[in-house]
Amino acid sequence: MSTALRYPAVRRLDAIDHQPSEPRLLVTPGVDVGRPIRTGVINNPLSFRNRQRHILPQVLDVLRAHPWVAHHEVNRPEDIAEATHELLDSGCELIVVNGGDGTVQAVLTGLFGSSPLETLPLLAVLPAGTTNMVAADIGAMMQPIPALQRLLDTARDGHLRGTAVERPIMRAEIAPNTAVFSLFFGTGAIYHGIRFCRHYVATLGLRGEVGPGVALAVFLAKIALGQGGSMFPPLHLSGRVDGKPLQAGAYRGVLVSTVSRQFLGLRPFWGREPAPLKYTAMRYAPQHLWRAAPAVMRGKPNRFVRPEFGYTSHNANELELHLDCGFTLDGELFTPRAGTPVRLHSGYTASFLHQQDA
Repeated sequence: MSTALRYPAVRRLDAIDHQPSEPRLLVTPGVDVGRPIRTGVINNPLSFRNRQRHILPQVLDVLRAHPWVAHHEVNRPEDIAEATHELLDSGCELIVVNGGDGTVQAVLTGLFGSSPLETLPLLAVLPAGTTNMVAADIGAMMQPIPALQRLLDTARDGHLRGTAVERPIMRAEIAPNTAVFSLFFGTGAIYHGIRFCRHYVATLGLRGEVGPGVALAVFLAKIALGQGGSMFPPLHLSGRVDGKPLQAGAYRGVLVSTVSRQFLGLRPFWGREPAPLKYTAMRYAPQHLWRAAPAVMRGKPNRFVRPEFGYTSHNANELELHLDCGFTLDGELFTPRAGTPVRLHSGYTASFLHQQDA
């Protein structure tokens, strides 16, 4: 099942109507503010690790020891976004997100989805989802209970440890007047691969990045054997990249991200343009697949990774994509509205806390 468009409607922004100035970070790691840092926690009880490893009860135990911390337990995207608004209105300087990539996405939508902000809270991510690509990219602590305990203790003392890591954020206009703020967009084989993971791989008990790894192996094997038509049907795509028409036709898949690292540590981008949206596309019948695939996955093209062979990568500021396939934003699945393109824009930045595991 695809996720319904349940985010609150936002003021429509034109492609060039980004935040007018860079927001100021409310709190900086390593700087003693001389008082407790105003902190809020968003818990998603339906995130994978919160359900399967009984982490949430331990999180609640930690929170009971810090009653000064604002706390919301929410799971629907619109409720997570609303909880984020409430934390902003209360003056939170640090927002701790206990959830997976989809929870982070909903928090970002709450931050950026209405009027431009002059100041932004620092975000800390506890990796409680399935693949936790955002947490892995920013270098979040992978042991959530010790991480939360350390965070709240240091926030109470007014002196956060670690460093702030900035990441560009992508605005995905997925329907008129409805936008989602995200780090990862994928369609075609990426969309079908996620569905494959959820319906088949998960039943085998494969968790974390193992499931996507199995899906990738199945994809490459099916394509190499000429058997991928039913599991990974062609994506018919047209649109524009920074105002220039992209080559319309049948594709295997398209990936757009604001960060280089993807699941399994793959870095499938090699565009050189000075722009924040990294875009890679594979045509439906690429040539030299086995010779090109390792180079594509490392983002280091060899002589087989060329547009005429079916492999394209660019950096851009905005994309307009007309799709006949579902798509994913940070692992959440969506269905495109008929006749409505998906528009991806740059122009936003969030700051995440990077801490090393003890």
